[in-house]
Amino acid sequence: AFSVASSSVLGEYHKDLLEMFDLFYVDTSYQTKQPNYHYIEAHLWDYLKENTDTEILSVELQGITMATDNNGVAFRKQISDYMKDKVGISYIEKLTETYQVVKETGYMEDGGEEILESKADEISEEIPDETWKAVELYYPLEDMKQSKNSFVLSQVLTNDKEISTKQILPQNYISERECIVGTGEDKELDFTDKVLFIQYVFEKFFSYSDNATENDLDYEVEYLIGGKNNDYDNLSVVVKKLLVLREIFNAAYLVTDTEKMSLIQDFSLLVATLVCCPEIEPVITASIVGVWSYQESIADVKTLLQEGKVPLTKSKDSWITDLDSVFTMNFSEKSPVESNPGMTYQDYLKLLMLFADNTQLTYRSMDLIEMHIRKIESNEAFRMDGCAEDFSVNIIFDISMFGSYQIVRKFGYFS
Repeated sequence: AFSVASSSVLGEYHKDLLEMFDLFYVDTSYQTKQPNYHYIEAHLWDYLKENTDTEILSVELQGITMATDNNGVAFRKQISDYMKDKVGISYIEKLTETYQVVKETGYMEDGGEEILESKADEISEEIPDETWKAVELYYPLEDMKQSKNSFVLSQVLTNDKEISTKQILPQNYISERECIVGTGEDKELDFTDKVLFIQYVFEKFFSYSDNATENDLDYEVEYLIGGKNNDYDNLSVVVKKLLVLREIFNAAYLVTDTEKMSLIQDFSLLVATLVCCPEIEPVITASIVGVWSYQESIADVKTLLQEGKVPLTKSKDSWITDLDSVFTMNFSEKSPVESNPGMTYQDYLKLLMLFADNTQLTYRSMDLIEMHIRKIESNEAFRMDGCAEDFSVNIIFDISMFGSYQIVRKFGYFS
């Protein structure tokens, strides 16, 4: 009787959650306004009554695993198990290798952008404005700093695509509200689980490049990374992170390109000679390398947002800008979109997500699931922290002349 009754409870899984997101959960609100685990007890009691003549004295839950327990680890484990048969080993190895290459730079941890800015400040302090004025040039590094400080998306976007202004109320969703807490056990997740989760994200959610318009937020993947309450700010966060990433690798390549470095050094030597200050030549060189790398980064991000490809490590063939751009600082100039080998905008989003906090990614993905499910009739109050995947229950039967009989059982989708 218990086997039939527990299977019947599990058979009440949320159909839309399974259909849309391939997740097995019982919604303990049963489409009411508030989750309540007593509904599980009541339903189990009813199913037991249908399948046994023995009198039931009590049905009491002793444990329940909610989707949000332990920072959503059971939720992530479901996703990993679902994705394992869909993602090849070669994909996991390739993304892991790219992650390691970027990680070794040390700039993608928190504070990477500040490190780049401090380096620019160090250079700018060593070259007085008068040095540039002496040769009737303005100071390109200062323009680059001003461009960063007054960053707007128009620097990297074309005029033919309207930017979404959609916004949400964060307090209505998992990541900003107090969650219902169950008794779920903690589970070990590794780097492969994170790769699988990221691939799941791109299977279920939309990004800027998908041109989605029917959701509460159009740039859902960007929301996972940025965590802001509106599409514009989330896209801005992503673009700024991409600019930092591209600037790092552009500078790393630029200093190895003998032809470009020769041009830079010749110019630096000319400036230093004209102002009779030869000791500033290496500082001017470093300044121009920084500005040119940033200008190239602007062109790279333009290319990505226009559905082009940009390799992580540049080469002579994939370098877009020329030395003149360092002094024109023409950020509005359209960069070419070519079918070169390299990484797409979505590839770069996956890379950024690998460096994002696991808990934030998990809860923000639940935010998005809530947004989607609440659009369905009778699910307006749906909550992911009201979703349960397994249960421990204590049942007491009355065995007539033999007194009471107690059983303790655990049942669930993956138990």
